[in-house]
Amino acid sequence: MPKASIIIPVYNAEKTIKYCLESILNQTFQDFEIIVINDGSKDNSQRIIESYKKKYPQKFRVYKQENKGVAITRNKGIGYARGFYLFFIDNDDYIDKDYLEIFIREIQNSKSDMVIGGYKRVDIHKNRVLYSKDTSDNPWVKYMFPICWAKVYKTSSLKNFKLEFLDINIGEDLYFSVIGNLCLNIAITPYNGYNWVYNKNSVLNTRINLNNKKVSLISLFDQIYEKIKSVKVSKTEEALIEYFFIKTAIYFLLHSGRGTNYEILKNEDRKLFEWIEGKYPQYSKNPNINPFKPEGEDLFVRVAIYTYVTLKRMSLENPFLKVYSKLPLNRQGG
Repeated sequence: MPKASIIIPVYNAEKTIKYCLESILNQTFQDFEIIVINDGSKDNSQRIIESYKKKYPQKFRVYKQENKGVAITRNKGIGYARGFYLFFIDNDDYIDKDYLEIFIREIQNSKSDMVIGGYKRVDIHKNRVLYSKDTSDNPWVKYMFPICWAKVYKTSSLKNFKLEFLDINIGEDLYFSVIGNLCLNIAITPYNGYNWVYNKNSVLNTRINLNNKKVSLISLFDQIYEKIKSVKVSKTEEALIEYFFIKTAIYFLLHSGRGTNYEILKNEDRKLFEWIEGKYPQYSKNPNINPFKPEGEDLFVRVAIYTYVTLKRMSLENPFLKVYSKLPLNRQGG
């Protein structure tokens, strides 16, 4: 049986899947299987995948299905995995050559269920790193990185706790990560070997249309909240979870707000903070709402959250949103 399983959901990735797969095949650690699931691609992705399977039959396990979305596809991948350890890699990203070796060493030495690392945002067309997100060993880091990649998992732990991705139209990574944070024994590594490739058409770069009634952060919040109620946590952890909801709501509003109809944006703010106030009536007193907290968070993010909550305290959020909604979209579409 392979030591590690690498799960790659593929959707219309004919332009990117080759460098993704090559970065895996060139690893210093070679005891792995690559589980590639073609999620209904309409391009030449399947032909490229099959060519790699033919060349490396012992490495590849290839599956093909009608389009079901990344959440269901990743869940299937977990079920298929035979390796002792498990990795997720997106079909348009790539990893440094020592990625598997270092992560596996870290999870073995720490005797943990999951190890969290950092990542680099890269522009492969201009061959440059746009920015780097590095980890630090503090409690907030696991909520700073609510993504499934740039991490290694013990496969049996995911299956034992029945951790899965939500089949939802926004934030399937958030649910998986937050619940994993509470269920799993976690270690942090300073290693930064995952390359998140900038793609203007990717889901994470696509501006969320608030006119779309099917996009609901409230639904995601409800399902996370219901799940975490059954987990006993410390006061410190509870404050971090509360802050996570606040940060996510504000990020959602700011990421989607430019160029959005003011009334729609205002209504979205009202719904989100009604939810937060209903669950956390004293949310504005959260100790992490501070320009200097939480430790490890980017200064810009800390100041943005603190400023927005201050505007809420002063009932000035609507004038701000009215101005913000009129700002032009930036080059990333948000």
